[in-house]
Amino acid sequence: MARVVAAPAVGIWALHLWGVKRLLWGMPPNNTIIFIQSMSLDYTMSRMLDVHDIITLTLHANDDKLSNRTALQKLIYFETLKLKQLKKITYRNHFYGPFSYQVASALDDLVAFSYLSEQVSSIYDYESYHYELTKSGKKYVDEVKGEFADNFEIIKDIVDTCNNHCNLQASPLSYSAKAHYILANGGRDQYTIKDVQDTAKDFEWEISEDDVKKGFDLLEKLNLARST
Repeated sequence: MARVVAAPAVGIWALHLWGVKRLLWGMPPNNTIIFIQSMSLDYTMSRMLDVHDIITLTLHANDDKLSNRTALQKLIYFETLKLKQLKKITYRNHFYGPFSYQVASALDDLVAFSYLSEQVSSIYDYESYHYELTKSGKKYVDEVKGEFADNFEIIKDIVDTCNNHCNLQASPLSYSAKAHYILANGGRDQYTIKDVQDTAKDFEWEISEDDVKKGFDLLEKLNLARST
């Protein structure tokens, strides 16, 4: 007789993926069945937003879709600076600006478990990625949004501001993310445009004066920096 046990309340995403993986890999020892009651948020343990939540909420804030992985990385970078109840997401300097392996891995997870659809198109040697929430993804994000309504409004405001600024194009978002990363990690209290350009070289970035100005323009609109 198989024994039914309830999986521990470790957060909706971890619970769901853990249970699905165990079922896909076969029955665990002693004929134990990992039982997932539902994808609801009715559990007692308080939880925090994780990277999977933020990705789905970001797409939801843009009509359930988003093109370009670089743009997604930068949007989430800005969001982590403002969100509450957030599990830590780490970033490192990358050619296109701040980059998180956690975001990249979580994006693959969401596609693998059919919460997101992924379309890849190639132009010469460049691959472009387009993501949309699936039916399961929309159900999931509705539950997350219901629990974290205030945080979703923050995400929505950031996505809308960036959309109005540059139509969510990757390059302008990268200029702003690089400028902020330099401000946060460059070791100074104040920066001129020339200071930003010079400090960018420490991160192996080349940024023009015009790029820095464009970057600061968006940061001011996001209330992440101000000029004096």
